[in-house]
Amino acid sequence: MNWQERTSSNLTFNSSSPNGEPLILPIKISIYSVVSVIGIVCNLQNLITIYHSPALRTLNNSLLIALGVNDFLTALIGIPLIILTSIVDGNILCNIQGTINSICNTYSLVLTFSISIDRCHAVMLPFSYLRQLKYSKYAFIIGSLSLTPLVSGVLPLLNLEKYGFGKYISSSSCWISLTVGHDNIVILCLVAFVSGALIVIVIACYVVLFFVAYEKRSVSQIDNSVCIRTSLRTVLLIVGTTVICWIPFVSLTVVNVIKFLVDGKPYLISRILTDIVLDLVVCNVALNPIIYMWTNSILRRSLEKTWRRIKCGNRVIPLPKPPTDIIENI
Repeated sequence: MNWQERTSSNLTFNSSSPNGEPLILPIKISIYSVVSVIGIVCNLQNLITIYHSPALRTLNNSLLIALGVNDFLTALIGIPLIILTSIVDGNILCNIQGTINSICNTYSLVLTFSISIDRCHAVMLPFSYLRQLKYSKYAFIIGSLSLTPLVSGVLPLLNLEKYGFGKYISSSSCWISLTVGHDNIVILCLVAFVSGALIVIVIACYVVLFFVAYEKRSVSQIDNSVCIRTSLRTVLLIVGTTVICWIPFVSLTVVNVIKFLVDGKPYLISRILTDIVLDLVVCNVALNPIIYMWTNSILRRSLEKTWRRIKCGNRVIPLPKPPTDIIENI
């Protein structure tokens, strides 16, 4: 199968614009490549800085660190697999890519949910939050949160289509078809309900935080507690971008499911829109590290130091000479 035939078989745009079709796959591969490189470099830079900075290796930062590790693995493994499956045919490769990306993307969402609950607890009940800061607590949370992504990733591999749990299919990337039918109605209902519920709870948490953060009593309690002084702005932006990236996907899935339940026949709003919302979820791995780096002074200084080191190479930069009047006084 030549490149043009492979490209056409992977396209989800309709045939009304044939002149643009051969360009779509290379463009998507280019975008995925840029996202992957940014995700790998920025997340790795952040993780190395956190490892060398005791001020950032705090318990209340542990969920953000776990999110950074997950985003790094998604950029390092998940996105290259998407690129590979868009070029190379193979059911086994498609299943591997679908499983890994399902696990990583779902884990990102549940970590976002946990970060929101954690911040809400820290702001509303700071003293209770401080008393419960334990390594065992966060180790249990991070470990137990992996169960939902594992289930969501493995179910389509079990050949349970007749029960409505779907299977991985190759489109622009390998995932469960969002064309709702009897073979995938159960798993898509679960995806729509669970993802929608998590997003609603996350939004509710930050509505609460918005009001509580402006109460003088709560703000003074937060300011006096060094452990809780994690930037709410950083968390809000990271969680906000994650929610923004997931809302179109959840909304599309909900509409498709409702339409199928009402009409009783397979339904998909738009294949083009489906590709866009799936790509948007993946692109989030490049946004989170940039936001974290931009809003955290330690990470920002580390990036500037790394950039100067790369720019100057092995050259020795002489220190500026002190003014002559200082030398004379000495």
